[in-house]
Order: sequence, then C-alpha cells, then structure tokens
Amino acid sequence: MTDEQRKPRELFLETCREIAARPAFQHFKVIQKGQIMKYRSVDKDFTFEIYFGSSHYNMPNAVVIDPRVVVSSKSVQTYEREILGKTVAQGICFHGALSEDFPTAGGNQSITFSRMTQMRTVLRISRLLEEKVLPFLAHFEEADKGLHFFREQKDCRLSFPYFLVYGKREDAIAYLQNWLGELPYEQRARAFYKELVSAEVIDVMHNEFYGADILKYAYLAGIPID
Repeated sequence: MTDEQRKPRELFLETCREIAARPAFQHFKVIQKGQIMKYRSVDKDFTFEIYFGSSHYNMPNAVVIDPRVVVSSKSVQTYEREILGKTVAQGICFHGALSEDFPTAGGNQSITFSRMTQMRTVLRISRLLEEKVLPFLAHFEEADKGLHFFREQKDCRLSFPYFLVYGKREDAIAYLQNWLGELPYEQRARAFYKELVSAEVIDVMHNEFYGADILKYAYLAGIPID
C-alpha cells in the first residue's frame, strides 16, 4: 500500500474509531480496527452490528464512509437450517444502510469527508446512529412491542423469517399484506406465489425478483396472501 493509499485508509479507520468511542456506543464491542461495532441482546439471541463501509477510490480529500446495520438471530438461523433445510444460514433479520434505510436529513447518499471535516462527520454520523439506529435496534429486545412496531412499518425490510420465528401467524400475515400493498408489481408477486404450488423445487436462496424469497418463505410456512 502506497503512502497516498494509506492516508485515506488511516483517516477512514481513525474516523470509525472516533465514532465508536462516543458515549452512546460504549456497550458495543469494537473490532477490525474500529470498522465494526457489535453487541448481543440480553438473551444472547440477537447480534447487532454496525459496519462502516468505504470505497476503493478514496482520495486524501474525499473519503467515503457508509454505515451499515446488520441484525442476526440464532433462532432464525436455526429455523432456516432445520425447517427449510438450508445448509448455509446466517439468520439475518435485517441488513441495511444508514443512507438508504433510515430517514435522515442528509438524503440517501454515502457521506464523503476530508481531514478538515472529520470531526463534523464524526458528530453527524454519531447523531444519526443515536437518533435512528439505536432506537431501531432496541425494538428487537422488546418482544411483543417490537413485533407490533415492525409489522406496522410499510418498508422496514426485515426478513420474513423474523416474523415466522418470533411472531404469531397474524403478525406474519399483517407484515406480508403491508409489504404486498406497497409493491409496484403486486400482481406479478401474487401470480408468482400461485406458481409455487406446482414448483418441484423451492429455493429461497435464489431470487427471481426482489421479494421472491419472502413469497417462498410464506408459501413454505403456509401463510396465505389472499
């Protein structure tokens, strides 16, 4: 790695560590030189992770930082392995980007900064994580209250197995109906669900289109869409 390449990388990692050192994130374990912050739920079932992505095209005066959020669950992982017969399962309940999946005043673009704007960027990202992400993660530890919150969201992008594992049948149906109602291709989705009846193999790892896996999970679990 050349000096010119090292400088943006060092600035990026230094910024990650500055964010992780903020008081609001003291319960996170910091790994990979500050690029990942993670902690586990009280019952040890959920793992919450904030990962700071970047770009190979960084320059000393333009470094990209893109916070991403991952929530995984041991129970969902077990469901995917045992009930659906998946040999490879991560138990992902949610995977999204701060810039795309959480309402922010900064729009839907990754954040670019320089040495001059580093601390301003640290404060900005820390504030957004505190205001948007930490409350979102807290819902996973609230059991019934969390399920009620998530199923009422129009596009919270949680994995469907989350509702199958932690919720009741009506939770899964409510989430599915909300999700279908927001799809611009709802009729195509409904037609695809009906085609699953005669399918010889249903592979939830293969997505014919966005949301095809949700429809497959619903069909395999006996959740109707009508």
